[in-house]
Parts: sequence; C-alpha cells; structure tokens
Amino acid sequence: MKPSSIVQFERLFLGSLAVRALSDAIAFGATLQATKANALTATYGVGAVLATFAIVYLAMAALWYFAARRGSAVAKWLIAAWFVTGACFTAYGVFLLLTGRMSLGLVTVLSWAAFGLLGWATSYLFKPDADAWFAKKPSA
Repeated sequence: MKPSSIVQFERLFLGSLAVRALSDAIAFGATLQATKANALTATYGVGAVLATFAIVYLAMAALWYFAARRGSAVAKWLIAAWFVTGACFTAYGVFLLLTGRMSLGLVTVLSWAAFGLLGWATSYLFKPDADAWFAKKPSA
C-alpha cells in the first residue's frame, strides 16, 4: 500500500502538470512566434515545437510513474533536481518582472502556480513515510 505522502505527491504533481499544460496551451502561439523570431530556431516549425512539448511532458510523466508507482529513488532525485532547476528559472523571471523586462500576465501566473505545486509535491517525496517507500526492496 502506498504511503499517504506518495498519494499526496501524485495529486500535486499531476495537478502541476495540468496547470503547466494549460499555461503552455495559452502561450503556444507566442512560443511559436518566438521560435520563428530566433535566428537559431527560425527554420523549426509547429512540429518541432510540439515534439519538444511532447518530450518534456513524457519525461515528466515517466518521472511521476517511476517515483509514485515504482518507488524509484533515482526518479525522486531527478524530480528534486527538476524543481531546483525550475527555481533558478523562476528566480530569473522574478528578476525580469522586478526590473520591468517582463509583464505579469496569465501565463506567468499559471507557470508560477505550476512551479509552486511542483515544489509542494516534491516536498512530499522527502517525508518519513515516503523514505520508507523509496527504501523498499523488491520481493524475490
């Protein structure tokens, strides 16, 4: 039976994915325009942008599966690393906002909400009952 911390992790992590997907869907047009405006990515089309989104969401779904369903400590630490990386990007976003180089719109609010949910979810991976979940040994 799964510990309550892992159940709560699943809810919050999947909620974070849903909010992130909503944010990405709203920002899709702007993302595509930014891709076309950049000299390095100007030749990329809609397919490349969609493939990038698919890869990211598949990676996140795989991390969720291996952490919550298989008890993989590697997945737990990769999720934690993903969160720390997101913290760096969020801090940079706050800097841009405070210096007036970025506006606070719906996509930004949704992205930060998704990040907050990811942080909350990640914290449940480090609760004592979750430690027991990740320490379990497969039966022979």
